Amino acid sequence: MEILTLQKEYSTDKFVFMTDKFVFPGRNGGPLGARALFILLRSLDVFVTVHGFRASFRNWCAHTRQDRDLAELSLGHLVADKTEGAYWTDDMLSERRSVMAQWASYAAQPPS
Repeated sequence: MEILTLQKEYSTDKFVFMTDKFVFPGRNGGPLGARALFILLRSLDVFVTVHGFRASFRNWCAHTRQDRDLAELSLGHLVADKTEGAYWTDDMLSERRSVMAQWASYAAQPPS
């Protein structure tokens, strides 16, 4: 959170800001709208869909043998039923951070 606070202090970009609840809040201060990422991608001339990008991530996880639960947690999916969820209290953030860094490295490569 410290880096996000510093980012807010020094940012001049109208798209990068933070509230108490959201790093990237919608216009009304709440969550981003369902089409917000689609609109952003189109404004950057990136012609992929959000669903397709998420699907690519999930397929990459499978092909690179990432832990299934980490992959699902990284997508914001629930990985436990009510019983298992009562015992699963760790968000596995550091492990997810590692997976996302590997994905970022892969996704940043130019097409072959």
